[in-house]
Amino acid sequence: MKKIILLSTLLSLYFTSLSIQAQMSVTSDTVNQEIYGRYTGTPIIKLSSSYMCHDKNSPYYSRTLNGYRNNFSTIQECVNAGFGLPNVSEYREEPEFYAKGAANIKALQEARLLTKDDPAKAILDGLGSTANQTPNSVPATESQIETAKEEVEKANKEKEASFEFGGFNWNPALVYLSYNGHDYIEDVRIESGEEGEPSSIFVGKQISGQLSLMLEAHYYWDWMRGKYQYGTGPFVSVSLATQEGNSLGSVMGVGWMFGLRQQEGISMNIGLGYFRDTDFVTLRDGLKDGDETTFTDSNDLLQKRDNGGLMLVLSSTF
Repeated sequence: MKKIILLSTLLSLYFTSLSIQAQMSVTSDTVNQEIYGRYTGTPIIKLSSSYMCHDKNSPYYSRTLNGYRNNFSTIQECVNAGFGLPNVSEYREEPEFYAKGAANIKALQEARLLTKDDPAKAILDGLGSTANQTPNSVPATESQIETAKEEVEKANKEKEASFEFGGFNWNPALVYLSYNGHDYIEDVRIESGEEGEPSSIFVGKQISGQLSLMLEAHYYWDWMRGKYQYGTGPFVSVSLATQEGNSLGSVMGVGWMFGLRQQEGISMNIGLGYFRDTDFVTLRDGLKDGDETTFTDSNDLLQKRDNGGLMLVLSSTF
């Protein structure tokens, strides 16, 4: 009987121990019991080794694999406790708050240099479970606030440039037009035959494609940002001038375009589409090179008609 009671007590202690361990694993986002370790869960805030606070909206959140264990529930709490913010546009929209984070990081780096100890551990040890109630931040100086405002202005300009890259704006483009069917007649003349013989048509030059300067407008859905921004979407275009001197707006096209843009504002776009040329010049129906003719003016041999084909579009901004 005593053995049964002892065995029952041991089992009870064992399962109680397992329950406590399970609760600890649920409430802890860091495997290491040290204040700095590897994240195994998904804490609300990750605090990196460079003293940066990252919430789940930060692009660096998923990349921060190791960091300081903390009880912060918001970015504001993390910064108020004495830490900083990454260089992310969403955070730069509040210049004073961003400057406060910059001042915090500077103070932490200076403290580490002077003391040779990690000041973050001391802050977090001191905060304990009241991290969200104990401010330990450094007031931002006017120059830091001004710098943060400049970064906000720069970020806004970057947003505008990003919209210009992907938005519906007109850009100059160099286009190659490849015609379907008939060739474009660039040079034709009437050659007189010998006495008593009829004149004949002589085509000096005919082309199957030509270059054109056009305006194109595109709309992009971008799928990657960072140093490079990629986008793809539809475009429309209208001609300003062509190699053969077509009239303004005589060539119009639509198609699909791909673009690449650097943060510095340089972008390159390439598109493939279909066009219609309403000033396409060809021989009159039924006429061809070498045919006999009674016409005396070579212009009477030609006619304008609509023709289409494939277009290759290149545009860029600097």
